[in-house]
Formats: sequence, structure tokens, C-alpha cells
Amino acid sequence: MNEIIFPQSRIKFLIILILGSLLFTYLFAIPRFILLIPYSFLIITFVFLVLMFLTFFFYRKLKKGKQVGIKFLFLLCIILLIFNVDLFIRLYNIESFLPGANFFMLFMFGLPLAGVNLVILKKLYFLRKHPFFNKK
Repeated sequence: MNEIIFPQSRIKFLIILILGSLLFTYLFAIPRFILLIPYSFLIITFVFLVLMFLTFFFYRKLKKGKQVGIKFLFLLCIILLIFNVDLFIRLYNIESFLPGANFFMLFMFGLPLAGVNLVILKKLYFLRKHPFFNKK
């Protein structure tokens, strides 16, 4: 009872969300951290590649028809939520180096990200009802 099967149609959607969030956060994080921390480019690249590997591992395992542990699915949803919130904050602070772009960036990217975060929170709420989290 510790396993969950995720519908095949939603797998690709979740994978695209994760990869898109990783890519956007990666691109927004590089310029800021290079100035603050030496060798941060290598650290960020390593973390990015590890998360990409986890995402592809998750996708391959599901595509083969195997069941995925509820802990792993929960972990991926939390990672995606953290990356999206981080990206949302970066978009909000973009005014500092691109005057006038704040409203445009929030409207074009922020609203869809807020919607994605709501979908992920809904998934996490659904996962909360799973028997794995209700052990007594």
C-alpha cells in the first residue's frame, strides 16, 4: 500500500513542469550567484544536473509501467514547488536590473507559475490522504 500509480497523461505534464522550472531557475540563478560565491556556477550546475537526473529517472520508471514510491513523488512535488516559488520571487525582483519590466514579467510568467503552484499544492493535498501518511 506504499505505492501509487500516476496516470500516464499527467506524467509528461509533471515532467515538463519540473524541467521548465529547473531551466528558468537555473538561468535566473547563475548571474546573481556568480558574483556572490566563487565556483557557484559549478555548484548550481551540479545541483541542476542531479535534479534533471532524478526527473528523468522518475519518468523512465513510470514509462516502463513500474510503480513509484509515494515518498519519491512527494519529494519531486516539493522540489518543484520550491523552484517555482524561488522563480516567482526572482521575477518580482527583476525591476532592479530591468526597469519597467516588473509588471510585464509578473503577468507573463508569474500568473502561470502561481497557477502551477496551486496545482502542485492540490497534488500534495491529495497525497496527504494516502495511507502511507496516515499510519497510526
